[in-house]
Order: sequence, then C-alpha cells, then structure tokens
Amino acid sequence: MNLPHVFTQITPYIPGILLVLIFSFCAITFAQFIGTSPMMIGLLMGIGCSMLSRAPSLKAGINWVSISVLQISIALLGLRVSFKELSTLGWDVFSMLVLSIFTTIMLGIYLARFFGIDKKIGALTGAATSICGASAAIAVSAVLPDDKDKGQNTILAIIVVTALSSLAMILYPFIADTLHLNIEEAGLFFGGSIHNVPHVVGAGYTISEETGDLAALTKLVRISLLMPVILCFLFVFKTGDTETAKKKCFPKFLTAFFVLVLINQIITIPDMIKTPIHDLTKFGLLAAIIAIGLKSDPKEMLRPGRKMFVLMTIETIWLALFVLFYILYLSKAHLF
Repeated sequence: MNLPHVFTQITPYIPGILLVLIFSFCAITFAQFIGTSPMMIGLLMGIGCSMLSRAPSLKAGINWVSISVLQISIALLGLRVSFKELSTLGWDVFSMLVLSIFTTIMLGIYLARFFGIDKKIGALTGAATSICGASAAIAVSAVLPDDKDKGQNTILAIIVVTALSSLAMILYPFIADTLHLNIEEAGLFFGGSIHNVPHVVGAGYTISEETGDLAALTKLVRISLLMPVILCFLFVFKTGDTETAKKKCFPKFLTAFFVLVLINQIITIPDMIKTPIHDLTKFGLLAAIIAIGLKSDPKEMLRPGRKMFVLMTIETIWLALFVLFYILYLSKAHLF
C-alpha cells in the first residue's frame, strides 16, 4: 500500500470531518448539561453555522459525513430491530400498532396533497411520527428519490418530531391520569404514540417502573416495523426502469441493514458488543445530521416549515387518538 498516496487522498476530507466531530462532542456535552436531545442541539448548531459548508476546505469532509457516515449508521440500526418482543406483547397489540403506523403514513400522504406539498414529505413525516421519530426520518429519507430539498425536509421533520415528542412526554401522563388509565394501559399509550425512545421512557417512568418497562417494550415493537416500512417505500417510490434506477433501488447500506436485522433474530449478540455498536450508531447519526444541517439553506427551509408543523401535529394527534381508541374500546371488545 502506498501510504503517501492514501494520505494525499484522505487529506481533503480531514478538516470537514474534524469540524463535524467538534460539533458532535459539543452537542452531546451541551445536551447533557441542559437535559435535552443531542440531535436537536446538533441540528441547530449545524443550521446556525451552515455558511461554513461553503468553505472549499470543509466541503469534502462534510459531504462524506452526510452521505457515507449516514449510510453506515442506518445499516447499524439493523441491530436495534428485534421481533422477539412480539410474543410478550401479543398479536392483538401488534395488529393495532401495524394499523396505527399504516393509517398515520396514509394520512400524512393525503394531507401533504391537501396542503399542496410533495407526497414524499407526507410519507417521511408519517413514518417519523408513527415509528421512531428522528431515526425513522433519517432511514426513510435515505430510500426516497433524491431532490434538492430532501435534506432540508428531513431536517425539518426531525426538528418538528423531536419538539412534538418532547411535548407529548409532558402532556400524555396528564391525559393518562385524566382518563384513569391503569399501569398497562398507560404503558401501551406512551409506547404506542410517543415518537422518540427517551421521551417514551421518560413518560412511562413518571407513572411507575412497570409502566416504563411496558412503554419501552411497545416502542421496541414499533421500531421493529421500520424494516417493512422501508421496504415498502423503497419499491413504491423507486423511479424509472433504467439501469441506474435499478442499481439505486436497493442500496448496499440497506442490504447491510437487512442482514444485520436477520443476524439479530438468529443469534443473541452479547451486550458487551451490542452496547458499543448502539452508541457508535447514535454518534454516527448525530454526526450525519449535523453535516446535513451544515449543508442546509435556512432560508429555503422556512418555505414548507409551517405546513410541515401543522401536518405532523395532525399526525401526532391522530396517532394518539388511534391508540387511545384501541385501549378504551377495541381491546375491551376483543375486536383485534
């Protein structure tokens, strides 16, 4: 191996990568200090410093993180997907979660058309709202057709879904108390309707340890449905019959994602291996989102901002009502 040649090749990437790494560590530190999401802090830092991406010395590294690191991190998400929880939760609850996700995504697509915005935005926001928040937005965005606004729409979706998830963590325990939901019902409500995992756990443990455990379990089942949703989007939104389109219709990083999902079902990966990989995945997603934020144009992001907020708010309300309707009526009538 010609080391000087290799070093010459990677040198243009180093400044941009270092910038993203600095921002990532700053986001994690600041988020721990104020008790909020590092991804939200990182996004705001990236967007606020987006003018830096215009520097020729930083472009290559920022682009590499926003594409390659993002794809690697999405592939590693496969190790978070597990179907083992289904037997514990039951097929009736699983059926309800499948329907809640399907109807929320379809509602998003319909409302996007109603608001006069691209249906792909509706699909993206519907998946983010109904499955696992920011992670779903990132993964689904990766399989949607490329256009000049995709990165900015993804950032907006993450910002809105994180804000709504934070609000849900605060409000939903009061709703559960007002409706006199028991421990199991509250856990199912939180796990079935709150977007991001930390907020699900936060809401659950405000009620009791049992509620928190059930909420987390329900949320894990929702996360497991990310795989079939990605597959559906992959084939619904693929464009054209050209050789290029065929090559793009199943990217290598998604192949790796599905392989890791399969491995996770077949063998039990020790925590001493799985935990560092999960931490690395979270850090990779954070770095990628910061890089996407650095590449964004804040002025352009404001165009669909208000409509996307309304769209995702309606999706959030629909999802909560759907899960509550199941808990209060359908589960007692044994219709699932």
